[in-house]
This record gives sequence, structure tokens and C-alpha cells, in this order.
Amino acid sequence: MATVFRELLLLINNAKIGVNPPKKPFNNIFGNAKGVTIPANKTIYLNPKNTPTEKINNLIHELGHVQLHTNTNQPKTSLLIEELQANLISYFIVIVKNYGIDNHN
Repeated sequence: MATVFRELLLLINNAKIGVNPPKKPFNNIFGNAKGVTIPANKTIYLNPKNTPTEKINNLIHELGHVQLHTNTNQPKTSLLIEELQANLISYFIVIVKNYGIDNHN
């Protein structure tokens, strides 16, 4: 798990997306969220209490938010739709990787 998380971090850092620990205790800022994306500066915050599996799942989920919801030219959608979109991206990435499907065409 640690290797997968490090590889994801490397990929994300190469894409100029920040993954930072919060400066204040996470629960005081974001409540019980497992992760949060700040679209304005393309920064992902992960809850330090996440398990190794939660770190990976939520990093991919938050990456979906960065990829889909940081374009200010797009019309604003509801939070429910944004969460659904981020979940679909994370499931797609996991399924494609798990079954070795080449989706680069």
C-alpha cells in the first residue's frame, strides 16, 4: 500500500497538484471528511487519521475533484453531482488498473 501511495503522490506532484497536511488539526477545519480539495489552488488535503487504504482511495477521489472541478469556466454543479463525478473517476481508475485495460486511446 505504501508503494502505491508514494507512486500516486509522485504522479500528482508531477501534475503540479499539491498534497498537503493541514496547518491546523484536520477535524477543526474539515470535520469528519476523509479528504478535501481546494480547487482555487489545486491542493488536496487528506485526513491524517485515514488508514492506508483510505489514503489511496481518497487521494484518487480528490484527484477526480481537481481534474473535474477546478476549471472556473465550467458552470457550477451541485455538491452531490461533484461527489458522484469524483467517485466515478476513482472507481474507473481502480477498475481499469485492476483489469489491465489500456485506456490511452
